[in-house]
Amino acid sequence: MNVEASLRRKNYLVYAEIVRTRVKLLLLIRTEVVHIQIKPEHEQFIQAQIATGKYKNPEEVADIAFRLLEKLNDEYAQWIEETRQKVDVAIAELERGEGLDGETVVTEILERFQKARELQE
Repeated sequence: MNVEASLRRKNYLVYAEIVRTRVKLLLLIRTEVVHIQIKPEHEQFIQAQIATGKYKNPEEVADIAFRLLEKLNDEYAQWIEETRQKVDVAIAELERGEGLDGETVVTEILERFQKARELQE
């Protein structure tokens, strides 16, 4: 192996060690342990989940719970945004005079219910 190739290999090994060290540091930072107290009923729930064999430890149960909470929050935020968009469309329709009178709509619905009842009797 020539001198240039030897230097490149040494540089590569030093660089690889730097990367490994950075990864280890990041993992140490990210894996800080947080201790919390949970209610007895939550502890019972966690233990019941582990007893099913589906989860190995409380951390797995908590991980799934946090993922589900995150998904729920994301879906709620999406629902809020969709609802805001629908409200904006409805307001624009009303401003263009495309809306329906509330009393008229309710009266029509009540009339349909009344006719449905009469047909059932």
